[in-house]
Amino acid sequence: MKLFRKNIGWIIGLILISFNTFYLQPEVEKSYLNFDIENFTKMYYLKIIIIATLILVMSIIVYSLIKKKSFEIISGYFLGLILFCFIFFFVMQSFLTSVILFLNKLESQNPHKEVYKILYIKDNYNFTAYNIKRDNDFIRDENYLNQKQKENLKNLKVGDTLVFQMHEGFFGVDYIDKN
Repeated sequence: MKLFRKNIGWIIGLILISFNTFYLQPEVEKSYLNFDIENFTKMYYLKIIIIATLILVMSIIVYSLIKKKSFEIISGYFLGLILFCFIFFFVMQSFLTSVILFLNKLESQNPHKEVYKILYIKDNYNFTAYNIKRDNDFIRDENYLNQKQKENLKNLKVGDTLVFQMHEGFFGVDYIDKN
């Protein structure tokens, strides 16, 4: 029992990593195109880190001022918390991204279709397609295989189109409608 209490942080961390690896990430990969995951990470993740860090820092500063801590103690809290937050948020990026994108699907709005045109195909299963509306939005065979059946790939030719029924989620990130 003492060993369990001593290592509770490691046990919780292992459970979270396992949950992310075996449940959350596969669920996210089934519902999102790689472009949308990468776009979310590039555009929003740093903003989320900064806002969460500022909220935590302001909370610590207000708490310290209420408790009438000295400036040296407050500045130590401030620097330590900022360092902890940035290390924590970058180490946990995969987990936090999976959680946010999983929560994104809870509210659906703005149904629309995304159309991709086959640009290159080789050996029935290796291909690249581009979005006809958005620049730099490509899907490759492994991304498509997560979404559709392999049998559909045998009939694809250069110039064919792939259509995905998408929804905009709660956080504004598009995901694939499975129905």
